[in-house]
Amino acid sequence: MRKTLDTNADSTIEESRVFVHDNGQIVLDFQKTGTAAAGNSDLAHRYLWGNSVDLLLADETVDDGSEDDTAWALDELSIVDPDTRFIA
Repeated sequence: MRKTLDTNADSTIEESRVFVHDNGQIVLDFQKTGTAAAGNSDLAHRYLWGNSVDLLLADETVDDGSEDDTAWALDELSIVDPDTRFIA
């Protein structure tokens, strides 16, 4: 699925996003700022899903090649739990 954004209605795309789905869940999110379309080198987020429906376990933020940040759904015992807040 592709999403484009024109923030000032001048017919110029300011941002584009491409979402890659697997089994009904978004697993990759590509984001690009500027007029060019988002491509393979614009990966911004990787999502790790559990076996249950809508069971998001982690959101990995991918950037320019430096160490990536992963936000895990953890409970107060540091156990992966999708019903609690995300901890980076």
